[in-house]
Amino acid sequence: MKAILAIVGLVIVVGGGYYFWQNTAAPEAPEPVVEVEDNEYHSAQYGLSFSYPDTYNMTEHDSGTGERMTHSIVLIDKDFQPIPDSEGPPAIAVSIFENTEDLSAEEWITGTSFSNYKLSTDETLTPVTVGGKAGLLYTHSGLYETDAVVVVHNGRVYMFTAGWLTANDQIRSDFEDVMGTVEFVAS
Repeated sequence: MKAILAIVGLVIVVGGGYYFWQNTAAPEAPEPVVEVEDNEYHSAQYGLSFSYPDTYNMTEHDSGTGERMTHSIVLIDKDFQPIPDSEGPPAIAVSIFENTEDLSAEEWITGTSFSNYKLSTDETLTPVTVGGKAGLLYTHSGLYETDAVVVVHNGRVYMFTAGWLTANDQIRSDFEDVMGTVEFVAS
């Protein structure tokens, strides 16, 4: 009987020691937290991919008529506090139009009201490259000054815009960063 009690006592001591050792050992290092600085937009349907700063909220909506599809992607600063019965904030937007007439970027800019080109303070169309595709840059006035870039690709017109109040506004730098990430993807 003494032998059985000795074995049970030894099991209790060894088991208790193991339990104590497991619960007082240094905790495992937590998994590193990876902070995502940019959000990604990717749509095979619209043939477009880009990154945008995490300081913006993104919304999407479809509009247009039975004759022409239009899809809009709008980026608005997360800190914007809407004021009732007022205009919206400066925003970065991508509008995607069906190019049913097969217009060039210049024809689309100068020949449609969607471009707001008639509100341009300077009629200069500056050639740019976006996602490896040729485009045109111009500025127009309205509620805000707006930088606009138009690219025609794969049966669509892509119009990228950023509205701003002063030439040094952060949104202009953010727009430039977004434009640097644009890729046209297979749709």
